[in-house]
Amino acid sequence: MASTIFIANTINFELHPFALSNAPAQSSLAQPTPSNTITMTTLDPLWLMQVFEYLSFKAENPTLIPHERDESDLCARRILVWIKEQNTLRNYLRNGVILSDEDVALSKKKINVLESLSNFPWTQLKEEKANSNFEALEKYVKVNGHCRVPQREPGGLGKYVNRLRCNYKKYRARKDTTLTDEMVEKLESIGFEWSVKKSTEEAWDSKFAILCVFKEVHGHWNVPRRTDGDESLTALSRWVVEQRQAKKVKALSEERATKLDSIGIKWSLRN
Repeated sequence: MASTIFIANTINFELHPFALSNAPAQSSLAQPTPSNTITMTTLDPLWLMQVFEYLSFKAENPTLIPHERDESDLCARRILVWIKEQNTLRNYLRNGVILSDEDVALSKKKINVLESLSNFPWTQLKEEKANSNFEALEKYVKVNGHCRVPQREPGGLGKYVNRLRCNYKKYRARKDTTLTDEMVEKLESIGFEWSVKKSTEEAWDSKFAILCVFKEVHGHWNVPRRTDGDESLTALSRWVVEQRQAKKVKALSEERATKLDSIGIKWSLRN
């Protein structure tokens, strides 16, 4: 496990990486070579002490991030504020926010130091987050065969899809929106539907067709709830449960109930 220690004196600060797991309990550090030393003579000593405070926190809480602790923990709150400031600084540099040449040079040195640390909690830029959400949506489509993500889908994907549809209305009206022509084209390439009202029947028919295939392959329609990580099978099992619940509260249309009856579905598992 890699760790970091600061060697400080009145002249400069240096950051020395070394392996704790391979070091004796009371060993002295090997002399650093130019390849593993970051000289920080121009960096603010206070900022370096904040880095050290963050590293100390992570050493004591390797699986925890500050905002997961009790709000009364002043140390954790102080570190969290500092982390946000470093993320803001990094975003300024990436987005070309106007800074003086001196500030740019100093900021780059700070970011280089933090990027040399293991798993520093950088936040995603808007572009990176958009790409991450798109990849999650693309995976959902492959598993479920459609883009009609439930609002309560774990991970916030449902909320992301809802925002897309709201922004699309602004896009069509030529109002300010985060959607671009490129993003619209990308979403439509995976079959994204900007209005879900027209496709509800198609979605049901699609699931019913998948259930028919399942019955033809396995000889029954009883989709197991434990699917050993098979996401498409999990989605089908959840859909079957939803049909039983809809039938129970009389929310299932007669036409759909007839279709399910035709393949021998049992509405109660007690029978």
